[in-house]
Amino acid sequence: MSAGIDVWLVDLSPQQTGLTAPAEPDGMLGGPLGAVLDARERARAHRLATHDDVRRFVLSHAATRQVLASYLGTAPEVLAWDLGPHGKPGPLDRGRVRWNLSHSGERAAVAVSTSVDVGVDVQVLDPRVDTGRLARRFFPGTTPSPGATDSRQAVFQALARKEACAKAVGGRLLDLLDLDTRRPGVVTCDTGRWAGHTWWLSDLDVPDGHVGALAVPGETPRTFRTIDWLWPAGRGAR
Repeated sequence: MSAGIDVWLVDLSPQQTGLTAPAEPDGMLGGPLGAVLDARERARAHRLATHDDVRRFVLSHAATRQVLASYLGTAPEVLAWDLGPHGKPGPLDRGRVRWNLSHSGERAAVAVSTSVDVGVDVQVLDPRVDTGRLARRFFPGTTPSPGATDSRQAVFQALARKEACAKAVGGRLLDLLDLDTRRPGVVTCDTGRWAGHTWWLSDLDVPDGHVGALAVPGETPRTFRTIDWLWPAGRGAR
């Protein structure tokens, strides 16, 4: 891997994976993909609300483990990491590999870097979501607020950027409510716990029906490539 960043895009849909939601969660967790997860991941899967949620969780986490194992030259099931106070996964190989995972709907993204902290977020454009209310909740300091004149997609995209910033520093989305992420590029937080912190933001080219964003702390623009994860355990760059 170069000094840049790799963003792996994972299609979780039954059409791509050939896997539908099992009758019981253990049907997924007991299979070969579920077998690579650790006890903490399995416990989280059991707490999910629907069988489809379990399917997506197992697929996204199994793919993430296989991606990370390819950088480290090890088996995916032996990987272990600490979690930060707000759930950000810690680095691997004594800090050499830093990474982040997001999944929403039938898509997941895994950002991997050997040089910088990364945050990635994917959002499904859920037609059931009231984007006006979403904008008022997560963009209170913007005028006009996203959703007032912008499209639904713009609201979700701004939210993905803000989520990616929070994840890049292991923080909470609620601590970045005043961060203006209506546009990519360099953004700065002016208030609160992260006042004075900056991030470089880029939107991701993700399939229709989803939006995505990548964030790196600091002002320096970063190069990255997107790679489509192919089932089973193949890869194809674009």
